[in-house]
Amino acid sequence: MMTVEKDQVKVESEKIDMNKDKDECIKEVSVNSPRKKIDEAMGWYIAGSIILVIGIIYFILYKIIGFSVNFSPAPCAFAHITHLYCPGCGGTRAVKALMDFHWIKSALYNPIVIYGVLMCGYYYIGETITLLKGNKKKYTPFKDWTLWMVLVVILGNFVIRNLLLVFAHVDYIGDLLSYWTR
Repeated sequence: MMTVEKDQVKVESEKIDMNKDKDECIKEVSVNSPRKKIDEAMGWYIAGSIILVIGIIYFILYKIIGFSVNFSPAPCAFAHITHLYCPGCGGTRAVKALMDFHWIKSALYNPIVIYGVLMCGYYYIGETITLLKGNKKKYTPFKDWTLWMVLVVILGNFVIRNLLLVFAHVDYIGDLLSYWTR
């Protein structure tokens, strides 16, 4: 492995192609530069901050003056055809329950909402600490297991919710029980 330093930017490469001209090498260095990664991370941080501010404003309006956006989605085609809940069923109710501080109710409606809020909060706080400290150490490096857990939570909720509905006639959302108890 070879290390090349160009304007105090370290670039590591397993192979250096001697046939490349100077412009191609500089382009490669600038594409992989730490500055670009910092700019991209800052862009995501700013986007997250904007979403957080909008969420806080909505939450305050929801709690103080009862402002609410009416969600009238079309009936779930999957639930209509199969009489089973899809993996996304209960998501809107979970968000509303969470905004009313009903954590357990929210988790019963759709646990991915709470998982998403906790993971976003964890990474946002970590990025804030990283930016405030100003050093290169990331306090919450992204881990692949967080994405695998999303899949586990979604599929686990889908399977358990529908098994309870069909075999134990337990329907904590309350939309499909009448079909299964006939």
